Amino acid sequence: MKKPIHYTSSDGLVINGYLTLPLVNDKTNLPVIVMPHDAPLGQRDRWDYNADVQFFANRGFAVLQVNYRGSSGYGKYYYSAGFKEVGGKIQQDITDGVNWLIANKIANPKKVAIYGRGFGGFCALHALSFNPKLYSCAIVQNGMINLFTYIITTPPYLLQRRQIMYATIGDPLKEPALLKNISPVFHYDKPKVPVFFARLAGQARQHTGIEPLHTRITET
Repeated sequence: MKKPIHYTSSDGLVINGYLTLPLVNDKTNLPVIVMPHDAPLGQRDRWDYNADVQFFANRGFAVLQVNYRGSSGYGKYYYSAGFKEVGGKIQQDITDGVNWLIANKIANPKKVAIYGRGFGGFCALHALSFNPKLYSCAIVQNGMINLFTYIITTPPYLLQRRQIMYATIGDPLKEPALLKNISPVFHYDKPKVPVFFARLAGQARQHTGIEPLHTRITET
């Protein structure tokens, strides 16, 4: 059962999203999988069929999909509120969603996982690095591991979007500290729970740097 939800973020912005509950009699204290959507800006989750969501719900998990600030479909102010916040308020919106589930006794606070692709994978690693006590484990598929290489290695057919990324995510030359502070590859020692990495062929930009990150996490 998928339904729209909303809650107020820690800085007062109303955040929308979707919550899918399994078909169980007791819909409290459930294991939860948080699924941040891909692309930090201009995309969103919708009220439609999602195979991953239904797979998890079929197996007894509640699934939280957050249309954090920067997502499309909520107006210009909501979209621009995500600029330069990929490692800041966007992540806090996701954290606030988990805390909302816990406060409403929907989520079992000891059984919360996070799973994401692309930017969703970035969110998963960021969550384990900066909110290590909130999650039990994570799945990262083609995650954006290093924002420096993700932006710099923009393929020729997307070069016109590089200036947009400079304005909305960060400029590697002018704002190196910003990107370094939030790129998971530079925080390999922080995750303390199991992380499963998955990669698809042809997605090198997202997972550039994942080998040393995986090695470092395994050895830590």
